[in-house]
Amino acid sequence: YQRRVHGHTQISQDYQVVSGAVAGDVKIWDLRNFKTPVRTFDAAGRKAITALAMHEYSPLLACGTQALKINVMNYSGELLSSTAYHNSGWLHNSAWIGSRIPVCCLAFHPFKPLLAAGDTDSLISLYRSEDDRKRSAG
Repeated sequence: YQRRVHGHTQISQDYQVVSGAVAGDVKIWDLRNFKTPVRTFDAAGRKAITALAMHEYSPLLACGTQALKINVMNYSGELLSSTAYHNSGWLHNSAWIGSRIPVCCLAFHPFKPLLAAGDTDSLISLYRSEDDRKRSAG
């Protein structure tokens, strides 16, 4: 297995471990039968994974990609959300000017629908779900 980016143990009735490789593949393992993964999928659209995070209580994972995107998906590999990640800079005449550094760390809030993303410029971006935004506005 290629260089591992991140692993997470979610001890529940499912006894699952999630691992991700720099090459972009994510594997879901069952601790009771660790010989072969239960599921394998491409989490980064054939791009390198730069960061990976799993939600502590929901079957969700997020990955930062070399293509400057953050993908949020479930443990089946279904893409639930994807957003372009831009740290410092500005948009000028439809062109991005400034630094374009991939995400190097991701973390879900344990109880709220929030995802934090950071990069090597020491900047942090917070993302929340569209459903949460609608509830806050309404």
